[in-house]
Amino acid sequence: MKKTVLVCALAAAALFCAENGNANANELNDLPTVNLPTQNTPEAWLSLARKYHEEATAALSAPEKHGGGASYQTLWKNDQAVQSAAIARMTSFGKKSINLCIAEAENQGSMLGMTNFVLSNLGEQAVEPILLALPDTRQQYLEDDLFDVLSRMDTSPCNALASYASTNGRYRKTALRLLARFKIDKNTAADERAACNRLGAVDNKYRDIFAGELHNEKDDTIRRNLIVVQQYFRPTSDKAIAEIALVLQSPASPQTRMAAIKVLGFMLTCATPVQRQTVSAQLARQVTTADQQSLKVAAINELARLNEKVALPIIQALQPCVDGNSNDLRQAALQTLSHFAVHNSACLKYLAQALKEDDGNTIGMAESALTELSAADRAIVEKEKSKRNHD
Repeated sequence: MKKTVLVCALAAAALFCAENGNANANELNDLPTVNLPTQNTPEAWLSLARKYHEEATAALSAPEKHGGGASYQTLWKNDQAVQSAAIARMTSFGKKSINLCIAEAENQGSMLGMTNFVLSNLGEQAVEPILLALPDTRQQYLEDDLFDVLSRMDTSPCNALASYASTNGRYRKTALRLLARFKIDKNTAADERAACNRLGAVDNKYRDIFAGELHNEKDDTIRRNLIVVQQYFRPTSDKAIAEIALVLQSPASPQTRMAAIKVLGFMLTCATPVQRQTVSAQLARQVTTADQQSLKVAAINELARLNEKVALPIIQALQPCVDGNSNDLRQAALQTLSHFAVHNSACLKYLAQALKEDDGNTIGMAESALTELSAADRAIVEKEKSKRNHD
């Protein structure tokens, strides 16, 4: 129990240092048990922070050897104060601190948390050294750590990554992978509040550059990442839509085709009316031609992003799914058709059918759509329900 409490205390100290990284060394003068480094260099400050952190960690594992709780509190206070000052000082050294911090990440050193905060503070100037540290053969622990560094930067590093990803240089593949990962790992630090996911995080000048690279790219992973990064751009472009459609018509892995379907769905939210017709037609085509059920279901779900009157061929593409043998396809199609019913009277009969299903999600979608219908349309739905009861 005592060990758990002390673990929490060390975690709290790390958080304190992260949130107070602008502290300066003068604060250490208030701590008589802390000796300032004899040299004012990044190496000296890292060494000092490591010394006091290791003392606090030792007290954590054997508190009885370090004077008990009162002594530990002093060590903990020293640790958080030194780390806070070291973060500020190492940040002030700028580029001189970068390789030192990256080495700590590569070695999974004891000061990894602190040095990662320094890298985040240093912002765009740390991007190229981070790319240099990440070889094409992925070291997952290292990429996870440095990806988190990029995620926490106050100023988005994505334009810098895009500049490397749009060239044929040594960093292209790695930069593109990281750029795509910000759009995939939405449940990490790289969520919608982070700078890397804000609107305009990547300049629109890269939109058609990345789309054009899709045309001749043979590497399936790079193609997939080139598709994913289109989610940075609003509005979308005709070129991007056309190139992604070509990927769906060419040999590609199921993962890449799934990415293409999901990005086309995203494009429905930021396309012009004419573009939406093109995109919805491409998604409907996947409903009828995809060779895997999961791809068909994904295309149906993405079509549900449409909040307008849709072309009859889109509705007709979903009808065989309602009448077929796959329950997953049936429920997905009924949910999307119920959503369409708000703007398409041709779908009212499907809404009525959805209300009779056993699937909670399908019924929920239908009931939600029902509340948006006019009185006349609700009467049609009730009539359809009654008719089905008699059938």
